[in-house]
Amino acid sequence: MENLLVYLDHNATTPVAPEVREAMAPFLSTDWCNPSSPYRPAQRVRAAVDRAREEVAALLACDPDEITFTSCATESCNLAILGTARSAGPGARLVTVSTEHHAVLNAVKAAQAQGSDVMFLPVDRQGLLESGAFIGSLLPRTVLVSVMLGNNETGVVQDIAAIGRACRERGILFHCDATASIGKMAVRPQDLSCDFLSLSGHKFGAPKGIGALYVRADVKAYPIMYGGEQEAGLRPGTENVAGIVGLGVAARRAKQFAESGGPVRLDVLRNAIESGIRGRVPSAEFLSLPPDRPDRRLCNTLSVRVPGVRNDELVLLLDREGICVSTGAACATGASLPSHVIRAMGYADEEAREVIRISLGEENSERDVERLVDAFARAAAALSGGSYLRTRVPVPVELPS
Repeated sequence: MENLLVYLDHNATTPVAPEVREAMAPFLSTDWCNPSSPYRPAQRVRAAVDRAREEVAALLACDPDEITFTSCATESCNLAILGTARSAGPGARLVTVSTEHHAVLNAVKAAQAQGSDVMFLPVDRQGLLESGAFIGSLLPRTVLVSVMLGNNETGVVQDIAAIGRACRERGILFHCDATASIGKMAVRPQDLSCDFLSLSGHKFGAPKGIGALYVRADVKAYPIMYGGEQEAGLRPGTENVAGIVGLGVAARRAKQFAESGGPVRLDVLRNAIESGIRGRVPSAEFLSLPPDRPDRRLCNTLSVRVPGVRNDELVLLLDREGICVSTGAACATGASLPSHVIRAMGYADEEAREVIRISLGEENSERDVERLVDAFARAAAALSGGSYLRTRVPVPVELPS
């Protein structure tokens, strides 16, 4: 077994980029002042926060004043959903999708407990929102719709622009969780007709503990915590300056990665994984749209199941080979329950327990693909009653020039 780690769980978290660490370092040592203080050392810190806000705004092609810094996407989702629900009062309707991240689902359930009327929309076998059910859910009392862009487990991309337009035409606020999509595709809230959009820095090279919420300029947002007037009064508490600076650098890197063809390269690697596994494990089933629908798939994500092979056992065998994949969202895998996303797509509990998620990152190579496909095939054979052979079969990968 090779000793080098093959990390293929980037939808769980990503390594902090070296330039992000370097940019953060002064704000953990010499530049420690409170950015709200009036003296010059503090104002240098304030200027760094402002620059980071501009970097995040550039990534999203929006105005810096539309960016609110938070601790993570979970907080951003809660801020958009609960703030809107509480301001609308009891009886207001919230609409979301059954395959959303728990950050959205549980925030909506919390609003329901406080008097909101909620609706969880179904998806089809491929994980796509059923348009008829969506349009039918937009009743006059609906105040907010929340739909994620790219699914963090399957990589399926919803038609967010059409959903956003339908909401805008009816005067309904629209929140989009874009956490899994940043750096993998163009994410521009204005093009998507979003009023709110959530992201988390640790999904694209920033540290854990920093995120942001886009709030459209002419939308009134409401806080869910109370204290000082930081972040225009929407998110009180002294700013996490080092994290904010790191998020700004990570946003700049994500923009450069997208503009330099990074997503195209990840798309090639993902397709090579899929074709390699199909060739070595004919029984494997991929829970995503076909490769000829790249506009509806995240370039780095795929979910696959081998009938009769439990995902936790497969993950353990791959781990022995130094290959890191997951059984689903990292926020839920510790619960040992079948994925709610896979179940919502119509799979039985036992089938859902056979699904693993593979999510690529910018540092992955064709050699990583070869190692994964080979180890996956041998592990699947062993868990299906065969032998766990050490013979390696190379998987050719062609990258775009």
